[in-house]
Amino acid sequence: MPDAIERDISTQSLKRDYWFIAHIPQARIILRRSFMVFCAALWMVIIISLFRSYVLEYAVGRWRYNDIFSALAQPGIKPATASQLAKGVQIVEQGMLARAADRFDLYAAVANPNATWRADIQYAFVVDGKETPAQYTFIYPGQQKYLFAFDINGTEGSSSQIRIQNIQWTFLTKRDRDMIKERDAFTIAPLTFTPGSQIGISKKLPVSRAQFEITNPTGYGYYDLSLRIVLRNAGQIVGVNLIRLDSMAPNTKQSVEAQWYSAIGNVTDSIVTTDIDVLNPSVFSRMP
Repeated sequence: MPDAIERDISTQSLKRDYWFIAHIPQARIILRRSFMVFCAALWMVIIISLFRSYVLEYAVGRWRYNDIFSALAQPGIKPATASQLAKGVQIVEQGMLARAADRFDLYAAVANPNATWRADIQYAFVVDGKETPAQYTFIYPGQQKYLFAFDINGTEGSSSQIRIQNIQWTFLTKRDRDMIKERDAFTIAPLTFTPGSQIGISKKLPVSRAQFEITNPTGYGYYDLSLRIVLRNAGQIVGVNLIRLDSMAPNTKQSVEAQWYSAIGNVTDSIVTTDIDVLNPSVFSRMP
């Protein structure tokens, strides 16, 4: 009896072992295919995550939010409704500077207090009820920019106001904001101002001069770089100017000179800012 049981157990073990051995190739195929399915599913999860993080965020920012804010910028929309979604462009200061008996330079400082929204605006200055030609500019998130209009008719008692029109809001992704920091990395050395009285020009032509150096430490070259210059005396603006550089090569330094054909007076400090849309591919110069 024990021998019969032992033989029966041995036979079952042999059959079981034979089944496992016979099915090893099929098991390998199943394991291989399961691993391939797992890898494919993992790559699909990664691709979907990247798609959601970059493509969808960009698309939503450019389409959906643009439509919302374009609608909010139209007449008839209550300011309270717009302020629930984003803070509007702020006018920090504005004024006018006499350059001749009836000619003035106009200025205004505007700011975008939002952290993720870019503002593209059209604006004009109004002096004695007359509006200057409309101009366009952009304001990056958190940026303050000085806007100018030069040689405008006025009188001694005139005052100017900036009128902002047609605001277009664009949502900037983190990648966009990182690109701005990387590309708009110009450094500007302290400005040296020389009044006309020290240059030796006749009193009939009081030319004042400002000189400084700008450095482009990035690997990007640029076309049509604008520099906005504000001269101040004890915190009060006494002169403004706009200089355009045709181009600036990467990793270079350039000397800049600005002139005023009107009396400026004393200057205690200055503000010089670059003005170029580094998110626009057309501003970049090709490498030689």
